[in-house]
Amino acid sequence: MAVLRKWNTILFFEIDRNKIIHDQIVNGITRQIKSGHLEPGMLLPSYRELASLLKVNRHTIAQAYEELADKGILRSEKRKGTFVGEGLFSERRQFTLSDATTDLMPPNSNFSYNQFAEQIVSSEIPAGLWKIRVDDGYPDPQLAPTAKFISAYKRMSLQSARQKKSEYDGGNSYYLLAREICNMLRSRRSLNLRGENICIIHSTRMALYMVARTILLPGDNIVVEDPGSSISWQTFRQVGAKLIPIPVDNDGICTTKLEEICKEMKIKAVFITPGCQYPTTATLSLQRKKHLQALSEQYGFAIIETDHNHEFCYDPGLTLPLASDGIERNTIYISNVSRMMAPLNLMAFVAGPRTFVQSLRGLYNTIYQRGDAILEQTVTDMIKSDIIGQYARSSLKIYQHKRDIMKYLLDRHLGKYANYNLPYAGLAYCIKIDSQYDINTLRRRIRNNSIWIPPQELIASTDGNPNILRIGFASLSNQELERGIVEITNLLK
Repeated sequence: MAVLRKWNTILFFEIDRNKIIHDQIVNGITRQIKSGHLEPGMLLPSYRELASLLKVNRHTIAQAYEELADKGILRSEKRKGTFVGEGLFSERRQFTLSDATTDLMPPNSNFSYNQFAEQIVSSEIPAGLWKIRVDDGYPDPQLAPTAKFISAYKRMSLQSARQKKSEYDGGNSYYLLAREICNMLRSRRSLNLRGENICIIHSTRMALYMVARTILLPGDNIVVEDPGSSISWQTFRQVGAKLIPIPVDNDGICTTKLEEICKEMKIKAVFITPGCQYPTTATLSLQRKKHLQALSEQYGFAIIETDHNHEFCYDPGLTLPLASDGIERNTIYISNVSRMMAPLNLMAFVAGPRTFVQSLRGLYNTIYQRGDAILEQTVTDMIKSDIIGQYARSSLKIYQHKRDIMKYLLDRHLGKYANYNLPYAGLAYCIKIDSQYDINTLRRRIRNNSIWIPPQELIASTDGNPNILRIGFASLSNQELERGIVEITNLLK
C-alpha cells in the first residue's frame, strides 16, 4: 500500500505486479477522487516521487497522469505540478460501506421501506491548495469568543460534578435557556415570546425538517422562493409535499403571484427567508410583508420563516422578522442562538403558537428526549452575561466595514460584467453574472485558478442553473477579497 503524506495528500492503493500497472494507477486515483479522499485543487506527487514510492517506472506514472489529464480528471500547471481537476467533481459521492466491501452486506433488502434521497451537497470547503477559500457567508471564527465559551463550559461541568449530577436535570436547564432566548429575542428582534412559545432543537436543519413533518402531509402544497435553498427544497420533498416555486426580486418573494396561486389551489404553507433571502440576499419589503400576512389570514396558510442572520443586520429596522408582529398569528420562526461558533450555531429553536410548539415538542421528544444540560447551562450563562450580545455588537461593525469594502471592489472591477445589490443583512453578496457568460464554465475556470467557491448545487431554481455566484466576505481579508474579485473579473474579460 502506498501512503504519501507530502503536500497534505494521501494516496491509498496497492500495486499487483501480475496486472497492468498503468491501469491500476489510473483506477486508483480515479477511485479516490470519487470517494472524496482527493479533492479538487490538491497537489499530487511528481512522476519521480510517485514512481519511487510505488517502485514502478517513472514513464508509467507520466502516461497515467497524461491519460487522467486528457479526461479532465487531473490538470497540469507548468513549473507547479499536477493537481486534481474538476472532471469527476460532479460525480463525487460520499464513501460508503459498499465502496469498502461487497461481502459483508447484500446490496438489496427483502423488505419495503421509505426511500429518501441522499443529501450530499455541502458548503464545507474541501482540503486542498486553494489560494483563496470563499465560503457561503460564514462568520470569521477568529472573532468568536472561544476562550470564554470554553471557560464557561468548564465551569458548568465542574459545578455539575460537585453536585453529583450524572443524569439530565429534569429539563430545568432547558426552561432556563428558553427563558433567556425569549429575553434576547425581545430586546434584539422585537419578538414578544414566552417559554411556551419556544422549542429548542439541535440544528436549524433538524428544526426545519421537524416543522415540515409537523405541518405538512403528503401531497400538501408549499410555496417556496425561487431561487432558493436546495437543502430546504429537498427537506419539503422528503415529507411528501408538493413545491410551488414563486419568483424573488429585489423586494423579496412576489406576493401578487402568491395571491393568484391562492385563488387557484389550497396552500398549506409558505416558506420564506425575509430578512436576507437565500441566495439573493434580498430583504422582503414592508409592503409585501403586510400583503403576505393579509394573505395568510385570508387563506389560512402557515408562514415558515427562517432567520439565520439575525446577528448580522446592518439596518435592523428593515430586517425585523415577520414574527415580530405577533407569534400567535400564522407565523413559525426558525433561527439559531448564535452563528459565532459551532456549538451555538448547532443550537436552534422554533418559535410559534403555543399549541403548535407543544406538538413539535412531542415529535422532538420521541427522537431526542434528553438534552445536553451542561451545554444548555453554558449558553444560558453566555446570554445572561451578555457575552453573545457583546460579540454581536463588536463583530457587526467589522462585517459592515468588510461589506462596504467589497461593494467598492465590485464597483471598481466587476460592475461591467454583473449585477449585485448591497445586502442589508448577512455575510455574503449575490452576484448575478451577465447572461452572455456560462456559469458552469466560469465556475470551472475559477476553481482551476485555485479559488474555491461554494457549489452551484446549493442553489435550487426552476431556471435550472441561474447565473449566480455567492461570495462570502466575512472570513476573507481585504487583500483576499480584492485578489479574488480581480481574478474573477479577468476570467470574464
